[in-house]
Amino acid sequence: MQTIAPVVFEVARTILAAESSPDGVYTTDVIDAPLLEATPPYLGIISGAQLDPAATLVFRILVAAELDRDVHRVLRRLSAEPSAVGTPVDGVIAVLEGLGEDPVAALRALWPSAPLVGRGLVTVIDPALPPMSQQVTVPTRIVDYLMTGEPPAPPAPFVIEEPVPASSLCPLQVSRGPGATTDAAPHLRRLLAGLDGRTPLWLVGAPGSGRRTLLAAVAAELGKRLICVAQASLAGMTPRAIVATLWRELLLRDGIVCVHDAEAVVEAGSPEESMRSAAIDQRFVGLVDTLVAAGLPVVFSSTQAPPVHAFDHPLQVVQLEPVRREDAVALWRRGLPEVPEVGDLATRFRLPPGRIVRAIAAARTQASAQELRTLRADDVIRAISLGVAQQVSVLGSRVFDTQTWDDIVLPADTKESVREMVARVRHRHRVLDDWGFRGRLSKGLGVTALFHGPPGTGKTMVASLIARELGQELYQVDLSRMVSKWIGETEKNLAKVFDAAEGANVMLLFDEADSLFGKRTEVSSSNDRHANAEVNFLLQRVERFEGVCILTTNFERSIDTAFKRRLAFRIEFPMPDERERTELWRRMMPSAAKVTPDVDYARLAASYELAGGNIRNAVLRAAYLAADENQPITMAILQRAVKLEYRDAGKLSSTGTIS
Repeated sequence: MQTIAPVVFEVARTILAAESSPDGVYTTDVIDAPLLEATPPYLGIISGAQLDPAATLVFRILVAAELDRDVHRVLRRLSAEPSAVGTPVDGVIAVLEGLGEDPVAALRALWPSAPLVGRGLVTVIDPALPPMSQQVTVPTRIVDYLMTGEPPAPPAPFVIEEPVPASSLCPLQVSRGPGATTDAAPHLRRLLAGLDGRTPLWLVGAPGSGRRTLLAAVAAELGKRLICVAQASLAGMTPRAIVATLWRELLLRDGIVCVHDAEAVVEAGSPEESMRSAAIDQRFVGLVDTLVAAGLPVVFSSTQAPPVHAFDHPLQVVQLEPVRREDAVALWRRGLPEVPEVGDLATRFRLPPGRIVRAIAAARTQASAQELRTLRADDVIRAISLGVAQQVSVLGSRVFDTQTWDDIVLPADTKESVREMVARVRHRHRVLDDWGFRGRLSKGLGVTALFHGPPGTGKTMVASLIARELGQELYQVDLSRMVSKWIGETEKNLAKVFDAAEGANVMLLFDEADSLFGKRTEVSSSNDRHANAEVNFLLQRVERFEGVCILTTNFERSIDTAFKRRLAFRIEFPMPDERERTELWRRMMPSAAKVTPDVDYARLAASYELAGGNIRNAVLRAAYLAADENQPITMAILQRAVKLEYRDAGKLSSTGTIS
């Protein structure tokens, strides 16, 4: 491939000849010299950066200085303030003046906002110095590209998303309004082709939905590369550095920038303020405004839609729809041709395409390690379960319970509500997909419930029984590990848990949820604002969660009112009445236990107002007391166990009813 060397060496000869000219007149051959030797990379940069003639000439001289030490030496000799580092601006201006060029235009070409500097083709070593005292360089990445014609690998944290053929992608849909969708690939192709830098494109989709994979494939069809960078990686850079770096990468490979993980961090206001009126983090607004002002063709990618009201310029927001069941089945079948139950897998696990692909790969890796010849559906299920466990284990743990529905006694109203909740989870696929209700609902597609009541009334136990009946795994979130004093960390932890559980046939249990889902308060300090931001995030994330989420609390009134309105079920677990306590005493005693005839469960129920959990503890205590005394469980031992239970609970009486 041709290089730009002939052009820059001609510039070098011109400058060297000028240095030895006795009358100080500089030849203008360099201006009139045709650029027949210029390579496509050189011409592409000049065109892409929209350099005017003055800026183009400055750029050529600076590249020559990078390539030829004699050129650099001459420019330093022409400078009033020569430096060992960089090329002196006043030396470049002196050459251009001798060539009859306008020195003001040349100096203007090196202004911070001008394309040469603003688009990363030239770096100013010390911007604080006066313009004529500055030293500048052409980044090595630009010089290497001009000399080799091959763009170098992007620097960290930038990554090139390698495209896959669009024909191999899982078909995806994007929303075009209530109940209306269209194919994602052609829609995005049209938007990317018209991306002009004035209106950013914002692609929203669930984790693992294939946003970057889809964008890279569509960009490749347009002859462009997708240059990806995480939003957090830009946090420590100045706006000018961000713009210059992104422009430089775009000019090197004619690409499109994708800023991913562009989640909107909201600032909470008054308790009545909803997510729709909350303000986005102003640092994030500043980043978007900076990129738009620079005319960068940018695509933002996130799991939540941006609050468009926070921006002064329009956004093109595109929402990826969940993968259709028939497309998910096809993707499962393509990856697991030997597994006949792919339809069942697609029904049981409503995973996005990326997670389906990863689950298949993980299952095959595990099968290979175990030297299994044939992959079965159970192997895939185990791989999905292991993946969820690895993601959630840092913030929670799986609940294993051996109890059954026969071990619990509930009021009729509570039983009815629990049965309705189980039915909703069991028949979601039929109602939402087969009967078409998914298209009528924009949110609340999951099943969320608040179990409230005094301690020991069976809230956590019922949650585990529901999970077992539905064939789902139950993960209890450890709120002590979830909540962080660092701003934004609690939201990140919550996102990890919800993202891992989404579509994976997993139930989430937030025990004693009032510590996290409490009422928002009037903002009187930064602590109030950040606490309210956490509740705001939860409101939105729970609404978007399509799985099963159960919250338990002993204090129903402490849960945020707006949050309670968004729950599908609010089920009360009251203290058991005397009849229910009698049944609980009877059921808690195993049939194999040795019990004396004097044990009167009805009398125990009438005498002691205990919750089911306390009754269970008292029975177990009595069993150990009896075993230690090598005798059967007697009424007296049971009463002694109740006294110990009252003492541990901080009760003031151990002989009867406490009012």
